[in-house]
Amino acid sequence: MVTIYPNPASSTLYLSTGNHLITVRSLEVYSINSVLVYAVNAMLPSCYAMNIDDFPQGAYTAILELSDGSRQIKQFVKQ
Repeated sequence: MVTIYPNPASSTLYLSTGNHLITVRSLEVYSINSVLVYAVNAMLPSCYAMNIDDFPQGAYTAILELSDGSRQIKQFVKQ
């Protein structure tokens, strides 16, 4: 299970799988209007820091594909 913190966040958002054997394969972040605002298609470490300084304030949805083949959807708020 992926944990996203802090939530809400203002400048840096951390994503953690809680298991060093499971990494994030891809990450897509969508605005509340379903606009893709951030995407990474590479192996990310089990704990990843994402800079969200340039994101406008609002609600976002993160879709993560993990190295174990699972997919998780998380929501966060940018202050």
